[in-house]
Amino acid sequence: MMKNTFHSIVCHAPVEAVYQIISDTAQWPDLFESCVSTEVLEKGDDYQLVRITAQENGREMTWDTHRKFLPQINGVDFYLPIPMPLLTDMQGRWRVVPLDGGGSLLFVERSFTVKEDVTGLVEGVTTSEEAVDFMINFIDRNGGKEMIAIKSIVEEKDHHEDELSFSFESSRVLPFAKADIYTLLANAANWPSLLPHCQAVDMLYDDGSNQEFIMEVGTAYGSERIRSIRRCRRDLLSIEYFQPEPPPVMSRHSGRWMLNSVPGGTEVFARHEFQIEPNACRNLFGEGDIASYKQRLHDALEKNSLATIAACQDYLARKKA
Repeated sequence: MMKNTFHSIVCHAPVEAVYQIISDTAQWPDLFESCVSTEVLEKGDDYQLVRITAQENGREMTWDTHRKFLPQINGVDFYLPIPMPLLTDMQGRWRVVPLDGGGSLLFVERSFTVKEDVTGLVEGVTTSEEAVDFMINFIDRNGGKEMIAIKSIVEEKDHHEDELSFSFESSRVLPFAKADIYTLLANAANWPSLLPHCQAVDMLYDDGSNQEFIMEVGTAYGSERIRSIRRCRRDLLSIEYFQPEPPPVMSRHSGRWMLNSVPGGTEVFARHEFQIEPNACRNLFGEGDIASYKQRLHDALEKNSLATIAACQDYLARKKA
């Protein structure tokens, strides 16, 4: 018989910070008390096969988990090709959901089936009923601890990082229709021929609404490769994004493109929210304080945003001529 468990917790921290923890098993032994070790056995563009060793009442248990990453929905699906000793199978999913009032809801669902014969597999467990109780207790105890640990880590980090964070908006009015401007902003694959600072785009995923790509951007300090995940809403004419692999001088970068009708055309808004990485800023820019690093990144991001808006204007003007 299949059994199901569910654990959830509200984190007063950004979705991206929570997703970063659930998607990176390398840091789990340092974060979770029961986790002894993790080892990546195999990996691809959107998955990893990981061997996990954990403790339960002084007893070590080892299993392999196949994890499929779904960054566009801040999720990880998993199943165990080599499950824990008492099980025939196990699968589940992690999800991080943004809350309207701010913060995130983290939840994990697990489903498992125990073996009919569990004799000699785990000390003190001799029947399938005892195996079910053992697994539920193991999952409830460790799952609850994991949730509390994640919440504590991201909220403490978020509080500490407030002084390193900054947000701003830039806007320009273009004498063109919202839909035409949106099309240019949404078509990231064409950016190398449109934007002066974009050298290349490697589109990893694009279903018309959700995108993941790596872009190569030219800067005064050389080229940078940046991975970006975007949610494109043609119905709202808006694009939201975050960068799981931002430039080294930022530990977090997200933003939004918005288009509003105004007299004379369309007002294009570019919003940026970022957090500086002080050591990387110091290495690149030289000695300075937090405020000066924020200003330098503000200026660089605003320059690229305004260059993007100007490129859209030039393209549409040529097309209209």
